[in-house]
Amino acid sequence: RLMNSLEAFFSFNPALAAILPPVIVAFVVSTLFAYAGMGYMVGFLQIHGVHAQRSAFDKCAKQLATLGLILGWCLLIGARIWIFFNPDSYVPRSNLGKIIELGWGCLGIAVVTSSLHFALWKPFKSHKIMHGSLALLSGINGTLAVVAILGSIRLFSALDLPNAAELNLYELFNFRLFPSPLDYACGLFFPLIAGMPAAFALVWLLVRRRRDDFGRDYYNNMIPWCARWAFVAWIFISGLYLLTVVADLWQMISTGSFDLGLDEGVTYALRFLPALVACLIWFLVSRSPMPLRHKPEIIAAFILCFVSGYFIFSDATSFIF
Repeated sequence: RLMNSLEAFFSFNPALAAILPPVIVAFVVSTLFAYAGMGYMVGFLQIHGVHAQRSAFDKCAKQLATLGLILGWCLLIGARIWIFFNPDSYVPRSNLGKIIELGWGCLGIAVVTSSLHFALWKPFKSHKIMHGSLALLSGINGTLAVVAILGSIRLFSALDLPNAAELNLYELFNFRLFPSPLDYACGLFFPLIAGMPAAFALVWLLVRRRRDDFGRDYYNNMIPWCARWAFVAWIFISGLYLLTVVADLWQMISTGSFDLGLDEGVTYALRFLPALVACLIWFLVSRSPMPLRHKPEIIAAFILCFVSGYFIFSDATSFIF
């Protein structure tokens, strides 16, 4: 009934129907990558704090672990709600249903690991390296969950292909064709795992500024630190996106089918320009002596990251035969 109501609502709002689904996809996929990579960031902060002998890193690690826990549980519960309200798409005990449950189960294991890591913060106060290793383990579990979920979504998307009944797994996950959207999704997978949590972390530190009052010096140090992490990851991401554009254009030129229209040009520009602009913003924040004055820029860069979340989803669900 809820899905029918939404379809009726969108039928009277065609502009909203065209804009809202990509926005929701971009936000959810970006959140999924941010959660998956947050364990690595938290674990590195904890271990680095032990070697640097600075408590600020442990404080930041706990703040980001809290963020990761919120993101993980929201994704886990939200995915279960989506399954519940899509009985036509999800058929229990079917092969596709089992694949969807596998993705949800992997995410559940990752969230349980994150919850265990957070619950053991005080008991493991004197064993921070071991505790940080548990955070890294939650990052590994989160990465496996993203692989399972994107694989499930790709198989789910294959049902709409006209020759879906004739395809096998080898054809659906075919890496022989290069360049292809699947190659792009695989190439950008780990860089986005590293870069997306930093974008979320910077906004989270701004949100927690008044609640977690560790002093201005703490935020003047940790915000640039997170911005440097984001800059290094996203300069690599923007470079990879630029390479995907060059590969597509080169393929069109080499096959004699070069016909770049306005829509294609805008799409190619959106593949790498938002990531590049976000990267430049984080570079400025990382070099600023007063990063708290750059709240609008940090939020703008955070929003620009969603474009990359949408494109990796688009690449992961595109097929070339």
